[in-house]
Amino acid sequence: MPHTRDIMIALSPSHPCTTVTFMGSSQTSGKTEIGLNFMFGMIELAPDSMAIGLPNHKLIKRFVKRFDKTAVEMPDMAEKLRPKSRKDADSQEMKDFPGGTYFFGSAESPSDGASISTRYIYCGEVDRYPPDVDGEGRPDELFETRRTMYGNASKAYFESSPGIESLSIIQRRFLDGDQSYRYVPCPHCGEKQRLVWPQVKWPDDKPQQAYYVCIKNGCIIQEYEKPRMLGNDVAEWRATFPERSQRHRSFQLSALYCLPGLGKTWGDLAVEFLEKQKDKNSLKVFINTRLGETFKDDGEKIEWERVKERAQPYRLRTVPKHILVVTGGVDVQKNRFEVVISGFDRRQRETVLDHRVLPANPENPEDWAILEEYLCRPLVSETGTSLRPECVCIDAGYLGHMVVSFCNANRQRRWYATRGSGSSTRPLIGRPQKWKARADGKVDTFGGDFYLLGAKNAKDWLYGHLQRDGKLNELGEYVRKPDERFFTSSTELEDEFYKQLCSAGWDPHQPRYVKLPGQDRNEVLDCVCLCYVAAMHPIVKMDRFTDDDWTKREALHHGLAPVGKTPDLFAIAPANAEAEKQQIADQFAAAFASIEVTHNDKY
Repeated sequence: MPHTRDIMIALSPSHPCTTVTFMGSSQTSGKTEIGLNFMFGMIELAPDSMAIGLPNHKLIKRFVKRFDKTAVEMPDMAEKLRPKSRKDADSQEMKDFPGGTYFFGSAESPSDGASISTRYIYCGEVDRYPPDVDGEGRPDELFETRRTMYGNASKAYFESSPGIESLSIIQRRFLDGDQSYRYVPCPHCGEKQRLVWPQVKWPDDKPQQAYYVCIKNGCIIQEYEKPRMLGNDVAEWRATFPERSQRHRSFQLSALYCLPGLGKTWGDLAVEFLEKQKDKNSLKVFINTRLGETFKDDGEKIEWERVKERAQPYRLRTVPKHILVVTGGVDVQKNRFEVVISGFDRRQRETVLDHRVLPANPENPEDWAILEEYLCRPLVSETGTSLRPECVCIDAGYLGHMVVSFCNANRQRRWYATRGSGSSTRPLIGRPQKWKARADGKVDTFGGDFYLLGAKNAKDWLYGHLQRDGKLNELGEYVRKPDERFFTSSTELEDEFYKQLCSAGWDPHQPRYVKLPGQDRNEVLDCVCLCYVAAMHPIVKMDRFTDDDWTKREALHHGLAPVGKTPDLFAIAPANAEAEKQQIADQFAAAFASIEVTHNDKY
């Protein structure tokens, strides 16, 4: 593989750069082979400790096995890695050699890279890493901090085939470097160029006969001519930003550069492309693993600026007359309560009625009165009717025992404790379960009720509608008019609301919704989803409303008595009924006064 030479030169101790990134296709670019050469080379040239990070322990087991097999083929290297005493480590977690130790760690466990300091870092398949590990941050950054004390004498190598554009770690690192691409000459006109997929052509119904078209002069390049193009004597890496090369070298390569016999031919790639372009997920695999490029899927990321652009000019805490169901969602944080109140109309379209951050210390029981006072504060309808959320869902992910206790004390107000589930098959909301943990650590046999939610279903509903609301026609205008959109927000909401609302994206490698790079908070997203869950709660059952149910609600919200329904017996009597009430009270008083009270000595 001629292209690997310059990458390994950049990883050598004599090269001034401290970081090397390689974003390439799977199996054919030599990413892992370069990593193994890096590890063995440092043992020989500049021995010191290295931290090796991989997505999970299963891959660590495979990698260590491959490392050991490679070492056996080199007698001198095998001798250096052979334990000399009982204290020398030789396991799947550590390997000692003269001058240093190799530490193998999983990206799923932050403790694997804790309390060690190493000169070298090797992170493999970083786009398969979780975006956040136990709330401590990105695993690749945690591994990278292990080399801090070595400064410019350190060296880090990051490699992976890319994934979704909005979630890709390797692409962010590639863009941070000098962005080097492989340029090869046309065997006919000599024009040096990158090999890109749009230039691969083939005769109709004959993809196996694919060829490459020179981007400058249109020369036809056949598969058998590739060896004349790919050798180091004619091909070269060109940096887009050469001024960064002394600090960070980054490379990108696709399967189009495979030598004959060492990977797929252009014809094989054409056949595979035609098979996979019919399915979006299959096409995603082709672009990621064959072309070594990120897949841009408009459905994976919602632009918060576009959502804000669709905001409507109405006042918060004023309920539009078409809103007939009002619910709330609360996210409990260490120093605040984050609250969103939403309303729904006949078509179950959501309108944000209020968003508030309530500074508080949830660990202090007295501060829960702040949340209680806010949730009890009425909203005013355009028709003059006072409304309160008829159901509120509160996330019990933090201080769950206090959330459950608070909700149980306010059960009559229809405030319920909830907790999101990581399962993609769980229904939106199921039956209540018992919360058995208490603040003192003991098990409460009876416990309080909480609901386990299908968080994926709620986010699918929200992001699906946000995506459809944002579709444009040929003129660049929104297809859906304001009164047709399924999610409506107010122009009074701040930018932070929209940033948090659009802070997640679907990661097919997990598979689950994860925070997008650069997004630290997502409380608004959780609260908006909880509002929808509250509307679907069994006590409300908005999804089961009939036309008659909606009509009765319209009458109530407009201050009219619903047709065919008994008037509210507990409603406040009109002013002209005060005399009648006083007369009834006097009659009761006279009746009680006439009763003879007897005394029984037994009692």
